[in-house]
Amino acid sequence: MDYIGIIDGNVFTILLPIHLIIHNIEFFIKMYYEKYLKLFIIIAEVFAILSGLIFYKLNYSTYFVASWTTNFIIAPFFYGYFIIKKYEDSLGEVNFVEKILYTFAIILGVFFILVPYTRLFNLIGGGANSSVDKIAKVLLWILGLTYIFLNKMVMSFFYNKIQGASSN
Repeated sequence: MDYIGIIDGNVFTILLPIHLIIHNIEFFIKMYYEKYLKLFIIIAEVFAILSGLIFYKLNYSTYFVASWTTNFIIAPFFYGYFIIKKYEDSLGEVNFVEKILYTFAIILGVFFILVPYTRLFNLIGGGANSSVDKIAKVLLWILGLTYIFLNKMVMSFFYNKIQGASSN
């Protein structure tokens, strides 16, 4: 069974969520903790190799294992060094435009969390293979959580709470 094809939908249920998760994490790291970018890339590559071996041992298709592993190896390096530019910001203040954009990101995160429980999941390619669907659902959940928690508005809220608690 070919797990890469658009007919099976894994481009939208597996590969695209992997890329968006890595992009969200690396954008956050580059914005606030750039010194940890190399560590994240190393962790992602080790995760790719180990999870690829696990999927292979669990009798997943060779195409699935290869696409999973190569995406987790290539995407962190590609986004970390070529796509996401250096952008520094502080967690202290969130202006009005940022509040609107990050509110939209939170709504998008909730949408991604809810997608596996709707017909849309089947339309984008879910439902063909239950073992792959479980992985796709977890990836969509993680993607939703990265949109919700790795944005400046939410992080600023927690940062200000922590700063307020430590100053008292």
